[in-house]
Amino acid sequence: MWTEKYRPGKLDYVVGHEKMREVDVEIGMKVSIVDIKPAFGYMVSAKHLKARRMGDTGIVRGMVQGHGGEVFAVQHNDGSIAVYRHDEFVRDEEMEQAVITKGS
Repeated sequence: MWTEKYRPGKLDYVVGHEKMREVDVEIGMKVSIVDIKPAFGYMVSAKHLKARRMGDTGIVRGMVQGHGGEVFAVQHNDGSIAVYRHDEFVRDEEMEQAVITKGS
């Protein structure tokens, strides 16, 4: 098992950030974007492709139909929505903990 975390200019391997598999993604999951891969062939609005950005966080809002269960819509903290493959983000435990703490 290997892990990765974004560092400007390259990917770095860091314990605690495990690459997501499509079967592990849950609607409502808090995620951090750690990799941006080419999005050729994505059948979505251009605004959702332009909204893709490295290092941001957000919440998985749904699976994008017609992409074999690999592409998901993520709503960033500023409200914009972008699409990412399952292997471009990781579960954001820090963000989830902040939500739990705030709600407690």
